[in-house]
Amino acid sequence: MRLIASSLILAFCGLVYELVLAQTMSVLLGNSYLQYGLTIGLFMAGLGAGAYCGEGFKEPRSRLLRLQSTLCVVAPLGFLTLWLAALWLPAFLLWPMSCALITTIGFITGQELPLLMHLAGEAGRFPVLSADYFGMLLASVAFPYFILPRLGLLGGLCTAALLNALSIQLLIDGKALRQRLIFTGFPAALTFLLLCEEFIWQWFSHRYTSGLL
Repeated sequence: MRLIASSLILAFCGLVYELVLAQTMSVLLGNSYLQYGLTIGLFMAGLGAGAYCGEGFKEPRSRLLRLQSTLCVVAPLGFLTLWLAALWLPAFLLWPMSCALITTIGFITGQELPLLMHLAGEAGRFPVLSADYFGMLLASVAFPYFILPRLGLLGGLCTAALLNALSIQLLIDGKALRQRLIFTGFPAALTFLLLCEEFIWQWFSHRYTSGLL
């Protein structure tokens, strides 16, 4: 059940990252049709490349923990970096940065499902795969109806990263208390960032409206 829950949560978070970045590119660069289409294409390409590289690791559980930890850091920092870069960089430089971030997140996310299916074994492969698809469905419904209108872009992304960080606990062995304590730092840091979300967004709004763009 832990692996199934992890698969659902990770798929949910991965698609939220994709949708937040697609909306961010639409806001910063315009032409929402192009940005959403490009984001989906790059993210799917990253998923495919990640899935191809996700096989053959000797310690899949440790690898999965490292991947989730990386996502918890890369997604929020990459998002904030894009908005900071948009204050000073022209669109033709901001666009490749956005594409690189989307592809990177897709690549990391793509490695997770093969590792989860490897950990589940033959009997649990299909339930893990089904949970992955269902998690994407939940994210696609939750994003337009709840996440974006209630939490906003930064709040939605930080919430997904926080879920990502909390899901790490599902994969840690119950006896590995030291490891569990180490990974509690990610939820704590993301909770702090989430609490500061309004202040950060006000700062960005002030900078944009002051004529720096």
